[in-house]
Amino acid sequence: MSRFSTSNKGERSEIFYKGLLETTVEGVVFVAPNGQIIEANPAAECILGLKRSERKNQIYFSSECQFTHSDGTPTQLDELAWSRALKQKETIQNLEMRVQRAGSTISWVNVNASPIVDEDGTLRGAVETYTDITNLKAIEEDLRMTRKFLELVYSRTPMAYIIWDSQFHVHIWNPQAAKIFGFTEQEANGKHPYDLIIPKRTQPNLDEVWSRLVQGDETVRSVDENVTKDGRTLFCSWMNTPLKDEDGTVLGVLSVVQDVTEAKRLEERLRELTITLSGVSRGECYLTHSLQRCLKIFFDLSNRGVSGLCIVREDPEAIVKNYNIKPKDVVVLSGKPVKGFKAVSELQDIAIMIMKFLSAGGGIVLLHGLEYLISRSGFNSVYKMLQEKHFEFLDAGAILLVPVNLETLDTREKGLLLSEMKLL
Repeated sequence: MSRFSTSNKGERSEIFYKGLLETTVEGVVFVAPNGQIIEANPAAECILGLKRSERKNQIYFSSECQFTHSDGTPTQLDELAWSRALKQKETIQNLEMRVQRAGSTISWVNVNASPIVDEDGTLRGAVETYTDITNLKAIEEDLRMTRKFLELVYSRTPMAYIIWDSQFHVHIWNPQAAKIFGFTEQEANGKHPYDLIIPKRTQPNLDEVWSRLVQGDETVRSVDENVTKDGRTLFCSWMNTPLKDEDGTVLGVLSVVQDVTEAKRLEERLRELTITLSGVSRGECYLTHSLQRCLKIFFDLSNRGVSGLCIVREDPEAIVKNYNIKPKDVVVLSGKPVKGFKAVSELQDIAIMIMKFLSAGGGIVLLHGLEYLISRSGFNSVYKMLQEKHFEFLDAGAILLVPVNLETLDTREKGLLLSEMKLL
């Protein structure tokens, strides 16, 4: 409740307060005890659409000005904040109302009103302030709609959304994550992925992914093996994005997850069917007369997701173009690089390259240029290398294709090769 003295404060004070009222962006209205508007500053006239009578210099609300409550119901003048302040002699705070003037869009205002009482308790009127909050309400509505959309995405999307905090513990675990992995939001909250869904043998891979994310990689995608609460194995597609503040500090990570187990199994069945139709089997090593046939098999299998290593003594660009083989999978059998392609020529280097490829899970190797290797290292050395690789391919479930012109070999050499490899 405001109290003031009716004594003259002096001309300087009057000029000061008049200047303050005329320049403030907040609407200010003074109301007499009978409800008549005594004074209003320019901001109030603009916000509320007040009118001034030229004859009596009275200020009044235009009949075209409509007030409504925040819920949209009409408001009578005697329900306005200043009327309540006069009747109840209490301060009214943060009352939100809508105002519509003729030919104008609806504006939102925040209203505060206080009774003016002098020192002897006599009610002199009320002062009311109006703050235009139209832009703020628009922002609130945008935030409300955004929150609603996010809630719908959070609860109804077929994708799992998981937010991890900076310590890699679950912060948000949406219903689809619970459906995929079997852990409720309460069970998952605050847990590390190692305690939930990551098999021990794949944890080192996850350590590497997390390290890349906290160091600022924008997005890391992968298809990983996961486990559910009841012990089932799933294959899930993960898209991980770091969540950063304005300074670039990583506050956490958003993971969008999709169960692709069925697609993965279908892909595996198609891969095995492609291998069968190609006339080869996993774990076997093959000799053939035709490089073109080997390249066709290599293309078919790599197109089905089988990783490949293609070592050739041919134009690498032509092979990439004609058989749509990835350039990174092609190595030239040569003493120096050709057209930007990596080269290898020493028998030992070839053996090491194949061993690393198989250790990384590689599936098919094409080794062209056996005649070249024999001429450089001798048949016995090449044969010994192929003997050693025989069991490496068997153990890895991989496939070795070796095109060779058998006419360049004598009977003994043919027999030895065919004792270790199948003729395709």
